[in-house]
Amino acid sequence: PPMYLDALGRRCPEPLLLLRQAMRLHAAVREFIVSADDPLAHVDLAAFCARFGHDYSRSADGRELLVARGSINND
Repeated sequence: PPMYLDALGRRCPEPLLLLRQAMRLHAAVREFIVSADDPLAHVDLAAFCARFGHDYSRSADGRELLVARGSINND
């Protein structure tokens, strides 16, 4: 199951830092859901995912950012 990360009320770059820490500490977890209300969090997470080969999508309301590890674990 995906790991849920609560980044509500945190401003960039904190949602990204929270995700990176969780990815490092929980190598067996393949999917992460980051709940964030910073309007720029999606920009940081999308760039991170593009750079490191992870899949990225957003919920319709933009508050849930979905990240799935890519085949190369180099985050």
